[in-house]
Amino acid sequence: MNNKNMSLSGFLGSVALLFLAVLLFSCDLLLPGEDIDSVVDVEMTGLPTLGSRALSADVETVEIKVFTSTGVAAGTGTLTETAPDSGLWRGSVTVTQDATLTFVGLAKNGSGQVLYLGNGTITYPTLTAVTITTGTTGDTGTVIGMRGPAGGKIFYAADNYVTYGTWRFLEAPSRDIDSTWEPWSNVASTLIGETAQGTAIGTGQANSAAIISQSGHSSSAAKSCDNYALNGTSDWFLPSREEFILMYARKSSAGLSFPKYYYWCSTEVSASQSISLYCDIGNPGNPAVASNAYKDSNANVYPVRAF
Repeated sequence: MNNKNMSLSGFLGSVALLFLAVLLFSCDLLLPGEDIDSVVDVEMTGLPTLGSRALSADVETVEIKVFTSTGVAAGTGTLTETAPDSGLWRGSVTVTQDATLTFVGLAKNGSGQVLYLGNGTITYPTLTAVTITTGTTGDTGTVIGMRGPAGGKIFYAADNYVTYGTWRFLEAPSRDIDSTWEPWSNVASTLIGETAQGTAIGTGQANSAAIISQSGHSSSAAKSCDNYALNGTSDWFLPSREEFILMYARKSSAGLSFPKYYYWCSTEVSASQSISLYCDIGNPGNPAVASNAYKDSNANVYPVRAF
């Protein structure tokens, strides 16, 4: 009798274990390849309603990019407007890491121009919902220092697309290209001319293109920027003199690191000289100082991009 009871007890225990295994397996089947805990609820606030939109009649899409605190990509997604012309956009985004995560919101018009940019940060999975606050533009705008769509930091934001036509924001990686110490160009005694002599904000990209397209060119600081990639984004260029000076001046507010003394910019001076920038890293409150340098001398490289 006791043996029978023991057999029955063992049988029932086996059935219970089998049932539990089937239950766990069936849960996996319900969500193939997906961890439900990786979903974060996201909303973006501060976007205008119809009739109060200063930059465009419509925000057509809101794209989300997610990065860790070190700028590593950790997810993408999109939001949907909760009601027509409400200005409130919500959605769920799947993230790939348990970490402190920054959600970058890019509110775009039908042409893909970024009308509004915002950030929201949470520690996941301690928190599973985040609100993205839309930044303001201009010299003192709150968008300065926000993480950008490539995982870098924003150091300049124009109020609209009128000034530069195709872009409003300048983004830089959190630090320079660590391995570069090189000449301005392998072509060290030939004048490129006006197309590479822009000094102002908005001229670095054209300068860089002119350097790279020069006859006999094979390597340069501009080419190192052109070859640079961050989180799959590869449209980087060597900044002009004023772009670099502004980037260095905003290093603290934008969260940028300049660990070296000498950097190239893309501004040519003459057939044999271009402009380098001296950064007094022992006295970081001092501005970057521009001076003429021979093209075949060496300096470091810090790329930027426009969007």
